[in-house]
Amino acid sequence: MRPFIFSCFFIGAAATKWLLDRYSVQTLIRYALGITVFGMLLFWIGSIYYPTINMAIISMMIISLGSSMLFGPLNRISFEACKQP
Repeated sequence: MRPFIFSCFFIGAAATKWLLDRYSVQTLIRYALGITVFGMLLFWIGSIYYPTINMAIISMMIISLGSSMLFGPLNRISFEACKQP
């Protein structure tokens, strides 16, 4: 089941490149953060009311998609804010 989760990470990275051409970085971060939080809430609620491995994998795929969309822009912002050479 790991390939499904990691494939969502790669899809999120590709979506980041596509979305940055159309939207600002702040908008991308807001959407990606919303996707990640939705995945975490789905994981939490699903673990209480529907505790199966399928629900956990779907939730982790959504979390992976959102976090991979956050990874690039947040790394770039942190490197630009750093004062070290």
